[in-house]
Order: sequence, then C-alpha cells, then structure tokens
Amino acid sequence: MRIPAMLATAVLAATACGGGGDSVAPPPPPPPLGVATVEVAPSSPSVIQGDTLRLTATAKTASGTVLSGKTASWSSSNAAVATVSSLGTVTGVTPGNATITATVEGKTGSAQVKVERGAPLDLESSRAVNDSIGPAGGVLTATGSNGITYTLSVPANALLTRRRITMTPVRVIRTVPLSGVLGAVDLQPSGLRFARPARLRIGASTAPPGGMRLLGFSYEAQGDSVAPAITADSGSSVTVLLNHFSGGGAGFGTSAQIRSFVTTSASNLATSQTYINALLAAQNPLDIQAEDQAMRDWMNNVILPFIQAASNDLSLSVGVSEYNFWRQMPLSFGATGATEPVLAPERDAANAALAPKLREAIIGNNQLCQQQRDLTAASNVLFWQTQAAGYGLDTPAEQLDRGSVLANLCIQVVITKSDYPIPAVDGQVGTLDGRAGLKFGSDPNLDLQPFSWQVDLTGSTSDGRKQGLADALGEFFLNVTPTGQTALNMLITMCLFNPLVPYSDVCSSANVIRPFGPLQVTTSTMPQATQGQVYATSVGASGGNGIYQWTVISGFLPAGLALSSAGLLSGTPTVSGNFTFTVRVTSGNQSVIANVNITVGGNQWQLRVFIQCGNFSNSFTASIPSNQSGGFNTSFSAPVGTGNCFSAGQIIMRGTFQATATVVNGQ
Repeated sequence: MRIPAMLATAVLAATACGGGGDSVAPPPPPPPLGVATVEVAPSSPSVIQGDTLRLTATAKTASGTVLSGKTASWSSSNAAVATVSSLGTVTGVTPGNATITATVEGKTGSAQVKVERGAPLDLESSRAVNDSIGPAGGVLTATGSNGITYTLSVPANALLTRRRITMTPVRVIRTVPLSGVLGAVDLQPSGLRFARPARLRIGASTAPPGGMRLLGFSYEAQGDSVAPAITADSGSSVTVLLNHFSGGGAGFGTSAQIRSFVTTSASNLATSQTYINALLAAQNPLDIQAEDQAMRDWMNNVILPFIQAASNDLSLSVGVSEYNFWRQMPLSFGATGATEPVLAPERDAANAALAPKLREAIIGNNQLCQQQRDLTAASNVLFWQTQAAGYGLDTPAEQLDRGSVLANLCIQVVITKSDYPIPAVDGQVGTLDGRAGLKFGSDPNLDLQPFSWQVDLTGSTSDGRKQGLADALGEFFLNVTPTGQTALNMLITMCLFNPLVPYSDVCSSANVIRPFGPLQVTTSTMPQATQGQVYATSVGASGGNGIYQWTVISGFLPAGLALSSAGLLSGTPTVSGNFTFTVRVTSGNQSVIANVNITVGGNQWQLRVFIQCGNFSNSFTASIPSNQSGGFNTSFSAPVGTGNCFSAGQIIMRGTFQATATVVNGQ
C-alpha cells in the first residue's frame, strides 16, 4: 500500500525530534560479517630445498571486505616435500610439489608450492676455523650463527701425517632426506680418512619433535652423497662418528623417512655402508641378534678381505680405518659394540691378519727412509707401531714393541758433542755445550735437523732439569753453576724435533760427569792382603773428568795380583811381604804419578822334618805361624827302641831354614 508523502514525513519528523508519547528502542546491530573466502599469498611460490618461505592468509567477506584479526591453521599435502609451521613458514624438504592450505573458520585457501633443488650446501664461511693436526691428535671448535657449537675431536694416531683441517658450519644442507637438520659442518680436505674414527659433537638440545627420531649423517664431496651415521645422544648434545671427510651432522625424521634413508643410501657409497644401514635398521625395533650378525658380516665380507689384500700404506690405512670404525661402533646407541665377547673371533681374525701387514709396512718404510733419507717414511714406521699398540700387537713376539722398532729405526740421533770445563769449581759458572746430528741407516754423514734438548742435573748443583731447543746447527749451550764438592752429573737427552716426525721418543743420551779439583791419587796405602786369599780393591783418585785410566810404571806388584786400567787391584797373592809400586793415572788431559804401598801377610810357614834313627826313618810337615821368630820345637812318636835321633828340616818357601825336632820315645 502506498503511504502518502505527508504521512511519511510526519513520522520521520517525530522520530527525529523524539517528542511526544513513549520512546522507541534503537534497532539491534547488524550480525558480524562471515568469512567467505581465504586467500593465500603468494599463490604459486617456489622455494629452494632446505630454504624457507613465509605465506600469508587473508580472510574476506562475500563482498570482498578484508577481515582482520583472524587466525589461520596451516597444513601441507606432502610433508616429505614441504612442511609448514603454525605461522605459515614453509620449509622445502625435497624437490617436488606440495599444496599448502590455510583454514579460517572452516573456509580454506591454498598455495601450490614448488620445491626446487638448489646447491647441496650453503656454508657460513665467515665462521670457518682451521688448524694443523697430526698423529698426536687435536680438537677444532666452531660456532654457527644459530649459536650451535661444533667440536671435532681427532684422536691420537688417527692421522699418518700432519694435515690442515678446516671446519665450516653449514647453514643449509639440501640433500638430507629428513624433516629437519639439527646441525652440520663441512670438513676439509675432502676425502681425508682417519685410521681411528674422529668424533663430531653437536652441542644442541636433541629432543626430537613429536613423532620423529634423531639420526646422524655424513656426506662426501659437496654434499652430493649422504649416508646415515651412528650417533651417541646425551640429550644436550649428539656425537657422530666419522672415519672420513667431507662432513657430518644430525637431523630429525619420521620413521618412514629414516627407513627410506637407511634402505636407499647404500647403493652409491662404500660397501661398509650396507652394514651400517643394517645396524641402524636393527634399532627400531631393537634386534640384538641382527646387530651382531651385521657386525660379523661387515668384518668377514668387507674389513678382513681389505686387510688381507693391503699392499701399501694407502690400502693398509683404509683397512685400519674401517677396522677401527668397526671396533668403535656403538651398537644400540651406546652399547659396548665390538668389545662384546660374542665378536671375539672376528677381532682375533682381524688382528692375526693385521700383524704381518704392520710388520711389512714398517720394514718397507725403513728401507725407503734409508734409501731416500725420507723423514716421512720414518714417521710412517712409528705411526704403524702405534697402530700395533692400539690393537695389543706391540709385543716382542710380534716384533712390534716400541723398543724394538726404535732400535731398528732408519734414523738415529747421534750426540757429537758434550763438553763442560774440567774440573768443576764450586760457585764458578761453567757452560755445557751439546750438539747432535741425525744419522740415516749406516751412512756416517749426519744431517742437520731441529732438536730439542733436556739436561738432568744432579750431584753438586741445585739447577735440576733444564729444557730447550737446539739452534740451526743442532747445538745448545747451558750455564751450570756447581755448588758443592761432590761430582757434578749432567745427563743430556737430545730428541728429533721435526714436524715431519711428530713423535717425541726419537732420542739419544749422553752422561757428563765432572768431579771437583785437580787430578790426584787419593790412595797411598792399600788395605792389607793375605797370602792365598782372593783380593780386590780399587786405587782411589779424584778430580779430572771423573773417568780414570791406570797403569803401573815401576816397582813390583805382589805375585798373583794385577792392576786393571780402571784401577782395580785384584787376584790371589802367592807371596807375603811389603811391596811398593808406582802408578800413573790419566783423566782427560791431566796425568799424575804416585807411589802405592801394600802388605801381604802370610798364613803359615810349612815345615818339613825328616827323622832317621838307625834303620827307622820318617818325615812329617809341621805348620808354624808366619810371624814366628827364633827356634821352634815340636814332638812326635817313634817306635820303641829307636833311641834319640837328630832331624833336619826344610821350609817349603823361599830360602832354606834350620829346624830342631824333639823326639820322645814311645810317647
């Protein structure tokens, strides 16, 4: 029905003025505008594998009005290709396509994300660290821009020679087929192999996201070939075993991702990876028997044949590297691994094959060292001996003990000079002068090499032990101040100090002794000797250089005694009496002469007595003290009726003596 215009105007006027009658309530507010559409931007982005991309979701009404304050939830159609966070951050995992969907109040919008393959590695070159590490081992530590610390520990005897190692944190590695990478480092030089596994520690919380597991990995070249690796997880860090470069790290993945990674990674890598993958596959669910069998197969099918076929240092180092990796494999993520008794037969077989190969390597390098004066070959000899020690093969029976190897080493340190003033004087500084050269085999020509020196001072000094480096001529000088009156002893030890031979036990020693004062004979009268008894006493001297040479230049020694060049008077005297002889003692460039006296006392004179009385005759021997003087009486029995008789006697020594015997008849 059409309303008259006047009436409509009146009504509006009344409402506007609010006058007259009851008031009219205002109409309710309009209902909120509903979400009709969700737009995701960008709608068709691409992202490099391992990189991230931020998407935004915009909610709109049916009329296109933008609705602010709306929260979207996010999902990915293929998390193996791309994942998305609750804030819309997309991470490219592997090359491919995925639909990323945003949902707001039941309405959805999506973007088609293409993940493209990028360069395998993106390094943080500004955070790289490097150091020279040799057979003694060493540690490198680097920190990524995300605050994660990386520590590479190279054990002793892992490297044959000194190498410069560079460790660079990895910002992105795009070839690891896991949902996320905890951390990784690039390690150079590529292809470097360790005789004993190095350990890469990644200092970060290792708690995996829900539904995921932690897994280590290693890679070669520029990240092209990635392989699973055994890890040890402490909760606050993860340690990855590495027996070669180029890099390593750890990441998180779903069970499906890890299973796929483990089963497909071995095709393009070394044969050992097959058995490492088998060990990893035996972890979930845990299968101890499968672990042990994988270890046996790995040894029998890969490592043992490699050791047996080794024919040079390179092939032997690979075999040793794999063997050590096998020995240190922490089964069950921290179990005893290759130390378990069940694997003893495999260890014994490997050791039996390894011992002759180590001997061959030592002999071959010794020969090369002598022929070419090659210090690197000498270092190889000692390196292989340390490997023998690591397996318990360093025994004399195997000819691999350190002492035997050092004694037959192609190089020997020869001390050619060890001088100190003669004699030592209390309180007066003297200079010890030492020098060494390096001898190759039987060649008498010595090489100049850098040497370290050590002097152990004892006796009349308080200086103790001194150390240092020799000069370019292999010589050193040390001032020593004697303090006392006893001998000054200086034990010099000089060792090769060349980085080409990074071992501290290629050494030689010399002992220098300096008594105090001028040379003199300190013995004028020797202790008394006894005829017929063994005698051994040294003539004394002091001063000089402490080394004495003795000779008898005049006089007579008692018969049966002789003086050695070392000053020992010894033998069994056969005569008695007083004797004087003159000796000369020489020490260094000093020589003195002195008289020495000795008395030899007799035991007893032997008296032979002959008795004759008529038809009766007899003889006997009597003993009398050697110091007996004057007459001597004795008696014996004779047959009855013989009467008194005279007797004559003779002493069985020098000279003839008279004796009287008294005979008592019948007594």
